[in-house]
Amino acid sequence: MNIALTILLLLSTTQNQNDSVMISLQRTHCYGPCPVYSVTIWGNGRVEFIGYEFVNTIGKKTYSIASKSVDSLVQKIFAMNFFSLNNSYVDVRSLQKRPDGGVDTIITVVSDLPSKYIKVKIGKIEKSVHDYYAGPKTLDELEREIDRIAKTSQWIVKK
Repeated sequence: MNIALTILLLLSTTQNQNDSVMISLQRTHCYGPCPVYSVTIWGNGRVEFIGYEFVNTIGKKTYSIASKSVDSLVQKIFAMNFFSLNNSYVDVRSLQKRPDGGVDTIITVVSDLPSKYIKVKIGKIEKSVHDYYAGPKTLDELEREIDRIAKTSQWIVKK
């Protein structure tokens, strides 16, 4: 992302953070007891958690976090070039050379993972990414950072 666009986006977030920043993470089912929930963070620090299954808290919880925590999350999103990521990560494709000189495409697919959907809206820019399998390490780190900043463990961890 070029520096001018980054500056424009950052300026737009200071005008009305509640309207211009929204970051959400949704975790879906797997074949086992994976936590199923969604969490949405707004620029003013408002957070909405909705627990569906395999979490300690079923239903909706609304609470606040420090807006500086949201700012640090936005910085991480820009630093990892989130808006340049693929829209979906569901398999791994590689090329393998055959003994006869031909080339085969090998597709690795798995079937027992939860999907993670990350949606980010900053200013007028919006992007969603589906992370099922083989996404970049920075995407996994972002998912964990969203959970950390939103403090979802208080609603997820079974006591």
